[in-house]
Amino acid sequence: MNSHLQDPVSSKTVKRELHAANIYGRVAIRKPLVTPTNAFKRRQWCRDHKCWSPQQWQQVIWSDESSFTLFQTTRRVYVWRTPKEAFNPE
Repeated sequence: MNSHLQDPVSSKTVKRELHAANIYGRVAIRKPLVTPTNAFKRRQWCRDHKCWSPQQWQQVIWSDESSFTLFQTTRRVYVWRTPKEAFNPE
């Protein structure tokens, strides 16, 4: 970050300012792995719908979005959040 600034800033200064704004570093919540059963069901759904026309897709109401993890990793992912943003996916 300092390479882009005219005046260098220490990491302690950045952290202090984030805390003053009520933003804290947290370990991100792990996303569920895709199980073999769920992967099979997803592939089957894709096969069943691959020939749908644009008109058919326009009739779909997309009600939610899900994120998932394909491979488990051991490293922790950290995010910066305010207490109100605890489960915000962005």
